[in-house]
Amino acid sequence: MIFPFHRTLMILMVLLSLHSVSAQSDPKAPPPQAQSKTLPAQTPEQRAEMKRLNQMADALFDQGQFAAAEKPYHTLLALQQRVLGVEHPDTLQSQNQIARLQGYQGRYVEAEKQFRVVLVLRQRVLGAEHQGTLKTRMGLTAALQAQGKYAESETILREVIAAQQRTLGAEHPDTLISRNNLANIMIEQAKYPEALHEFRSIQAIQQRVLGAEHPDTLVSRYNATVVLVNQNKAAAAAEELEALLATEQRVMGAEHPETLKTQHGLIAALQKLGQHPRAEQELRALLKIQQRVSGADHPDVLGSQGNLATSLRAQEKFAEAEKLDRETLTARERTLGVEHPDTLWSCYNLALSLAVQKKYPEALKYARRAAAGLTKVRGADHPDTQASQKLARELEERLNKELKA
Repeated sequence: MIFPFHRTLMILMVLLSLHSVSAQSDPKAPPPQAQSKTLPAQTPEQRAEMKRLNQMADALFDQGQFAAAEKPYHTLLALQQRVLGVEHPDTLQSQNQIARLQGYQGRYVEAEKQFRVVLVLRQRVLGAEHQGTLKTRMGLTAALQAQGKYAESETILREVIAAQQRTLGAEHPDTLISRNNLANIMIEQAKYPEALHEFRSIQAIQQRVLGAEHPDTLVSRYNATVVLVNQNKAAAAAEELEALLATEQRVMGAEHPETLKTQHGLIAALQKLGQHPRAEQELRALLKIQQRVSGADHPDVLGSQGNLATSLRAQEKFAEAEKLDRETLTARERTLGVEHPDTLWSCYNLALSLAVQKKYPEALKYARRAAAGLTKVRGADHPDTQASQKLARELEERLNKELKA
């Protein structure tokens, strides 16, 4: 299992890489096929309303208000379908954005279905190798990855990379992003040597083309450390992360998101090494920065809180860990919803904190909630689902023994 917080982060990185694509702005894009019936000309009022809805939805999207952004996107989509037609590039772009929003909110099954619908239409209207079509395929791989469908996700992503190499070139940023996403899927499948080779290859290209201290190059350096930690080479990873952190603090600043991500990665390596007192100290310092920069309910803040609870449990500070797990769960329920994978993982962590205090009935309640929810949103074969199911079984056995005693 990959170390704390990286699984959800990697899926979000895939979705974040899917920048808006408009076929109308691409001079190489073929014209959309004719609709089945002639549509009346747009009125100035309809054009103004579509522009207003698009700007509202995009603004909410950029602010991370994903649930709020869905309503104007759906209203925009309905208007575009009526005015522009179901196969117009702008209509398809709105559908693609809705799929991305579903993915951000952890509704991966819905996102997969939506991406598949958009993919069929974009392939027919734009062609199989148009950049809009390829980005829809990338979105589909993220939705599949989140459900533990790694083999299918990897197959599609390899096809996307081959198309990008033909149409954009081997060193184009989009091609490298796709290769980065492929390496992340390899990590999920424990293909660590292949993933490390891919990250190092990407880093070499970026160093030559962009420079050793370019942000993209630094991200690839960080990604390689994720592999090292999962290969049980946490000491080597921690050494590399210390050096990388110093560079990022100098180049990008101490509060830059990438710097904070590297700091979080260093903490994860320290936890892997069993250095929980230092990890706790680093996490408390990181949390102060994150709370000031992003706010108390930001996903990164809640991720750090969850990791702090892990280090507290390792030091047998069980009551404090339980309190933090409850706070994190409540915040995630409020901000992400009760069925978001991160919320369900908080249920799992709270179950752990309760179990070590022998509060077995309540622990079992949260373990069962995590297992049932993760089975629904991630699938029965996903590592997180299996971990929560295993915990629930162990707690059931413990309770049965106590009842028989």
